[in-house]
Amino acid sequence: MSGRFSVARLAAGCAAALAVCGLAAAEPAGDVGVPSCASPLALAVIDAALDRSAARIDREQPLTIVAMGSSSTKGAGASSPAMSYPSRLEAYLRQSFPRETITVLNRGVNGEEVREMLARFNDSVIAEK
Repeated sequence: MSGRFSVARLAAGCAAALAVCGLAAAEPAGDVGVPSCASPLALAVIDAALDRSAARIDREQPLTIVAMGSSSTKGAGASSPAMSYPSRLEAYLRQSFPRETITVLNRGVNGEEVREMLARFNDSVIAEK
């Protein structure tokens, strides 16, 4: 698989997964399948290259994505932890790349603001490499 193809697939997968996050709450609790997405395709486009992530997929190396944020990342309002957007992203990427080891870590903390997130960035994100 070429790196360019991987970048496109990874970018499309991430964008589509994020686009379905709003629909995740409508899915029955306990079901972590990927719901269908009625969002316009234009909302599922990422213009930035994800070269390092695509390279890991090309080399069949594990890929870890760290989701950093506050209550919406943590899953406040979701019907279960499995319905938070980081969990939905991981399910979608695993479905899109079934032979790859992809992990999405949820490092959301309810009620946090940017200053607090920046203060824990090294321990919550960088430490995960």
